[in-house]
Amino acid sequence: MLGIKISVEPKEATTKEEIEYQYEEVGAHINIFVDLSLTDRQVDVYSGGEYIFSPYVGKHGIIKVRKKSGLGKRIIKALISKELRILA
Repeated sequence: MLGIKISVEPKEATTKEEIEYQYEEVGAHINIFVDLSLTDRQVDVYSGGEYIFSPYVGKHGIIKVRKKSGLGKRIIKALISKELRILA
């Protein structure tokens, strides 16, 4: 392996707006709650200005992430530093 990291970003700025959320830690997961109207829609999750991932919002407006996964660790870090942003 060469150890090359590739970052893919959109050519144009997104037209999505930041949304409010709440979260809770339940067992091995972090549940992020967003508005129910976003169920089955894709949102973008950022830590400050750094893109993390684009999950689909599940049933009842919940984004569920395993705490011990790479994404989970990044989300926990962003939550602690109050830098987690969700755009829809």
